[in-house]
Amino acid sequence: MWDFHTHILPGIDDGASSMEEAIEMIGQLQKLGFRGVVATPHANPMYVPERGLLIELRKRLKSETGFPIIIGYEVAMDTLSVYSPESLAIEGTRLILVELPWFDERFDYEKTLLRLIREGFVPVLAHPERHSHITLEDVIKMKAMGTLIQVNVKSLMGAYGRDVQKRAHRYLSIADLMGSDAHSPQDYIDFIAKGVEYYEGKNFGRYKEQTN
Repeated sequence: MWDFHTHILPGIDDGASSMEEAIEMIGQLQKLGFRGVVATPHANPMYVPERGLLIELRKRLKSETGFPIIIGYEVAMDTLSVYSPESLAIEGTRLILVELPWFDERFDYEKTLLRLIREGFVPVLAHPERHSHITLEDVIKMKAMGTLIQVNVKSLMGAYGRDVQKRAHRYLSIADLMGSDAHSPQDYIDFIAKGVEYYEGKNFGRYKEQTN
Protein backbone atom coordinates (compact mmCIF):
# COMPACT_ATOMS: atom_id res chain seq x y z
CA MET A 1 0.00 0.00 0.00
CA TRP A 2 1.38 3.36 -1.12
CA ASP A 3 0.31 6.80 0.06
CA PHE A 4 -0.27 8.93 -3.02
CA HIS A 5 -0.23 12.76 -2.89
CA THR A 6 1.69 13.94 0.16
CA HIS A 7 3.70 16.99 1.15
CA ILE A 8 6.35 15.04 3.00
CA LEU A 9 9.58 16.51 1.62
CA PRO A 10 10.89 19.03 4.16
CA GLY A 11 11.18 22.76 3.63
CA ILE A 12 9.77 22.76 0.09
CA ASP A 13 6.21 24.01 0.51
CA ASP A 14 3.56 24.10 3.25
CA GLY A 15 4.21 20.48 4.20
CA ALA A 16 6.89 19.04 6.47
CA SER A 17 8.85 21.94 7.96
CA SER A 18 12.00 20.00 8.84
CA MET A 19 13.82 16.75 8.24
CA GLU A 20 12.73 15.63 11.72
CA GLU A 21 9.08 16.22 10.90
CA ALA A 22 9.40 14.37 7.58
CA ILE A 23 10.96 11.42 9.41
CA GLU A 24 8.09 11.50 11.88
CA MET A 25 5.61 11.40 8.98
CA ILE A 26 7.41 8.35 7.59
CA GLY A 27 7.19 6.75 11.02
CA GLN A 28 3.42 7.22 10.95
CA LEU A 29 3.25 5.72 7.46
CA GLN A 30 5.22 2.68 8.60
CA LYS A 31 3.01 2.28 11.65
CA LEU A 32 -0.07 2.24 9.42
CA GLY A 33 1.38 -0.43 7.12
CA PHE A 34 2.28 1.65 4.06
CA ARG A 35 5.08 0.34 1.84
CA GLY A 36 6.00 3.65 0.22
CA VAL A 37 4.95 7.23 -0.40
CA VAL A 38 4.60 9.55 -3.41
CA ALA A 39 5.93 13.01 -2.58
CA THR A 40 4.04 15.70 -4.49
CA PRO A 41 5.16 19.23 -3.56
CA HIS A 42 3.26 22.13 -5.07
CA ALA A 43 4.29 23.35 -8.51
CA ASN A 44 2.95 26.57 -10.02
CA PRO A 45 3.95 28.87 -12.91
CA MET A 46 6.07 30.99 -10.58
CA TYR A 47 7.93 28.15 -8.87
CA VAL A 48 8.60 24.49 -9.55
CA PRO A 49 10.99 22.94 -7.01
CA GLU A 50 14.04 21.58 -8.78
CA ARG A 51 13.86 17.82 -9.13
CA GLY A 52 17.53 17.55 -8.20
CA LEU A 53 16.76 19.13 -4.83
CA LEU A 54 13.84 16.75 -4.31
CA ILE A 55 16.07 13.78 -5.14
CA GLU A 56 18.65 14.98 -2.61
CA LEU A 57 15.99 15.28 0.11
CA ARG A 58 14.72 11.81 -0.80
CA LYS A 59 18.27 10.47 -0.49
CA ARG A 60 18.63 11.94 3.00
CA LEU A 61 15.27 10.57 4.14
CA LYS A 62 16.03 7.16 2.64
CA SER A 63 19.34 7.00 4.50
CA GLU A 64 17.54 7.73 7.78
CA THR A 65 14.49 5.52 7.31
CA GLY A 66 14.99 3.14 4.38
CA PHE A 67 11.45 4.06 3.28
CA PRO A 68 10.70 4.15 -0.48
CA ILE A 69 9.78 7.60 -1.82
CA ILE A 70 8.65 8.36 -5.38
CA ILE A 71 8.93 11.97 -6.52
CA GLY A 72 6.29 13.94 -8.38
CA TYR A 73 4.46 17.24 -8.11
CA GLU A 74 1.01 18.60 -7.41
CA VAL A 75 0.77 20.72 -10.52
CA ALA A 76 -1.44 23.80 -10.76
CA MET A 77 -2.92 23.41 -14.25
CA ASP A 78 -1.65 26.71 -15.60
CA THR A 79 1.90 25.55 -14.85
CA LEU A 80 1.63 23.37 -17.95
CA SER A 81 1.65 26.47 -20.14
CA VAL A 82 5.16 27.24 -18.83
CA TYR A 83 6.79 23.88 -18.03
CA SER A 84 6.88 20.66 -20.04
CA PRO A 85 4.80 17.68 -18.92
CA GLU A 86 7.94 15.53 -18.92
CA SER A 87 9.46 17.67 -16.16
CA LEU A 88 6.35 17.34 -13.96
CA ALA A 89 5.45 13.66 -14.27
CA ILE A 90 5.48 11.31 -11.32
CA GLU A 91 8.77 9.44 -11.30
CA GLY A 92 8.77 6.22 -13.31
CA THR A 93 5.27 6.81 -14.73
CA ARG A 94 3.38 8.90 -17.27
CA LEU A 95 1.05 10.16 -14.53
CA ILE A 96 0.80 13.89 -13.80
CA LEU A 97 -1.08 15.02 -10.70
CA VAL A 98 -2.96 18.19 -11.67
CA GLU A 99 -4.87 20.62 -9.51
CA LEU A 100 -7.76 22.76 -10.77
CA PRO A 101 -7.67 26.54 -10.29
CA TRP A 102 -9.25 27.60 -7.01
CA PHE A 103 -10.83 30.83 -8.23
CA ASP A 104 -10.85 31.02 -12.04
CA GLU A 105 -13.99 29.08 -12.94
CA ARG A 106 -13.53 29.98 -16.62
CA PHE A 107 -10.18 28.17 -16.93
CA ASP A 108 -10.24 25.77 -19.90
CA TYR A 109 -9.22 22.63 -18.03
CA GLU A 110 -10.49 20.36 -20.82
CA LYS A 111 -7.93 21.81 -23.24
CA THR A 112 -5.11 21.14 -20.75
CA LEU A 113 -6.27 17.60 -20.03
CA LEU A 114 -6.67 16.74 -23.71
CA ARG A 115 -3.20 18.09 -24.47
CA LEU A 116 -1.66 15.85 -21.81
CA ILE A 117 -3.56 12.81 -23.06
CA ARG A 118 -2.59 13.48 -26.70
CA GLU A 119 1.05 13.68 -25.64
CA GLY A 120 0.85 10.27 -23.96
CA PHE A 121 0.44 11.34 -20.33
CA VAL A 122 -2.26 10.33 -17.87
CA PRO A 123 -3.65 13.27 -15.89
CA VAL A 124 -4.63 12.56 -12.31
CA LEU A 125 -7.14 15.08 -10.97
CA ALA A 126 -6.26 16.02 -7.40
CA HIS A 127 -9.07 16.20 -4.84
CA PRO A 128 -11.95 17.48 -7.01
CA GLU A 129 -14.18 17.31 -3.93
CA ARG A 130 -12.42 20.39 -2.56
CA HIS A 131 -13.49 22.51 -5.54
CA SER A 132 -17.07 23.55 -4.93
CA HIS A 133 -17.56 24.92 -8.47
CA ILE A 134 -16.87 21.47 -9.99
CA THR A 135 -19.86 19.13 -10.23
CA LEU A 136 -20.10 15.36 -10.28
CA GLU A 137 -21.01 15.61 -13.97
CA ASP A 138 -17.82 17.61 -14.63
CA VAL A 139 -15.71 14.98 -12.89
CA ILE A 140 -17.41 12.12 -14.75
CA LYS A 141 -16.72 13.94 -18.03
CA MET A 142 -13.03 14.36 -17.14
CA LYS A 143 -12.82 10.68 -16.25
CA ALA A 144 -14.42 9.71 -19.58
CA MET A 145 -11.72 11.75 -21.35
CA GLY A 146 -9.04 9.55 -19.77
CA THR A 147 -8.29 11.42 -16.54
CA LEU A 148 -7.80 9.47 -13.30
CA ILE A 149 -9.62 10.78 -10.25
CA GLN A 150 -7.86 11.11 -6.87
CA VAL A 151 -9.80 11.73 -3.66
CA ASN A 152 -8.25 12.81 -0.36
CA VAL A 153 -8.73 10.50 2.59
CA LYS A 154 -8.62 13.66 4.71
CA SER A 155 -11.73 14.83 2.84
CA LEU A 156 -13.52 11.56 3.51
CA MET A 157 -12.69 11.88 7.21
CA GLY A 158 -14.05 15.43 7.48
CA ALA A 159 -10.81 17.44 7.62
CA TYR A 160 -12.18 20.20 5.37
CA GLY A 161 -15.74 20.33 6.68
CA ARG A 162 -19.03 18.60 6.07
CA ASP A 163 -19.69 19.85 2.52
CA VAL A 164 -16.33 18.61 1.23
CA GLN A 165 -16.82 15.33 3.07
CA LYS A 166 -20.19 14.79 1.36
CA ARG A 167 -18.72 15.50 -2.06
CA ALA A 168 -15.80 13.15 -1.38
CA HIS A 169 -18.19 10.32 -0.59
CA ARG A 170 -20.12 11.04 -3.81
CA TYR A 171 -16.88 10.73 -5.80
CA LEU A 172 -15.72 7.60 -4.00
CA SER A 173 -17.30 5.16 -6.45
CA ILE A 174 -15.55 6.74 -9.46
CA ALA A 175 -12.21 7.45 -7.76
CA ASP A 176 -9.14 5.66 -9.14
CA LEU A 177 -6.64 6.72 -6.48
CA MET A 178 -6.61 7.66 -2.83
CA GLY A 179 -4.11 10.01 -1.27
CA SER A 180 -3.68 11.50 2.16
CA ASP A 181 -2.63 15.02 1.08
CA ALA A 182 -0.79 14.89 4.41
CA HIS A 183 1.13 18.00 5.39
CA SER A 184 2.21 16.96 8.89
CA PRO A 185 2.51 13.93 11.20
CA GLN A 186 -0.73 15.02 12.84
CA ASP A 187 -2.63 14.45 9.60
CA TYR A 188 -1.78 10.76 9.81
CA ILE A 189 -2.77 10.59 13.47
CA ASP A 190 -6.01 12.56 13.17
CA PHE A 191 -7.34 11.41 9.80
CA ILE A 192 -5.43 8.76 7.85
CA ALA A 193 -5.21 6.24 10.68
CA LYS A 194 -9.02 6.15 10.73
CA GLY A 195 -9.38 5.91 6.94
CA VAL A 196 -6.75 3.42 5.78
CA GLU A 197 -9.47 1.11 4.44
CA TYR A 198 -10.28 3.65 1.73
CA TYR A 199 -7.01 2.79 -0.03
CA GLU A 200 -8.25 -0.72 -0.80
CA GLY A 201 -8.70 -1.12 -4.55
CA LYS A 202 -7.59 2.48 -5.18
CA ASN A 203 -3.91 2.14 -4.34
CA PHE A 204 -1.06 3.73 -6.33
CA GLY A 205 0.87 0.44 -6.12
CA ARG A 206 -0.94 -0.99 -9.14
CA TYR A 207 0.13 1.95 -11.33
CA LYS A 208 3.69 1.68 -10.05
CA GLU A 209 3.75 -2.01 -10.89
CA GLN A 210 2.71 -1.27 -14.50
CA THR A 211 5.98 0.64 -14.97
CA ASN A 212 8.31 -2.03 -13.57
